[in-house]
This record gives sequence, structure tokens and C-alpha cells, in this order.
Amino acid sequence: MTWDVTRFLPNASAGDRDGVFFTDANTGFIRTYDHIFATSDGAQTWHGTTAMTLNGPIHFADREVGWVARGTRIAYTSDGGKRWNTAEIRFPAEVFSSSLPARDRGYVVGEHGMIYRYRIVPIDYSVKGMISASAIAAT
Repeated sequence: MTWDVTRFLPNASAGDRDGVFFTDANTGFIRTYDHIFATSDGAQTWHGTTAMTLNGPIHFADREVGWVARGTRIAYTSDGGKRWNTAEIRFPAEVFSSSLPARDRGYVVGEHGMIYRYRIVPIDYSVKGMISASAIAAT
């Protein structure tokens, strides 16, 4: 019903559009131009994470599994943002945007009409144009 300032991020550059995502009323993430910050108390306090900052929106499929995808990199977490990993993916074009509707299903779009679907498949699965990547989380 009302808006108020909870707290400014100390020593951080400005937040970026599409750079905020809350998984519940208390747990959230803000991507600035040089860091990803997390809160677990409804934005009363913030702390830095280990995430490599990428210039893209933060998406979470659920409370545990999330990612930021941009260019040829994906920063991802499978433990609610406590730890982040970064992967270089050899997409044929730069990624502009992404969606993560489920922990085992994601999409990236990019230059020249590129659309790739992320999904977890058996180790021996292969299809033309497939790009292998690490599983973000178990299903």
C-alpha cells in the first residue's frame, strides 16, 4: 500500500533495469553494474555474493535455482544464491535475453533470431545443433 526506502547499497554503483528478483517476501537479489547483492530480511540489509556480474536480468525458477544469462556466459545458482557458478557457453550468437520457467527448462534468445532451449537430458543424448552444458540443478 505504500513505498519507502529500505536501504541504499553501500559502495555500489546504480542498480540496472531488470536487475531485481525476489523469490519470496524476504529473499531477493539486486544486480548492479558491478555486483550482485542479496537480502534475506526483506531488503533491510544487503550483502555481496560471489556471482560474476553479467548485464542481464536475474531469473529464478524457484527458491533455489536461478541464473543471469548474457553474451556467451551464464551465472547460475542451485542453492538459493548462496553460491554462484559461471559457465562460458559457445552459442553461435550473443545472448540478449533469457527465461527460466523451471529448474530443468530455460531459454535464451540472441542475435540473428537465435533461440536455444536449455533442458536436462540423458548423458548419451545428442541432436543436431546441441550445445553441451553442465546441469544447473537436479530435477
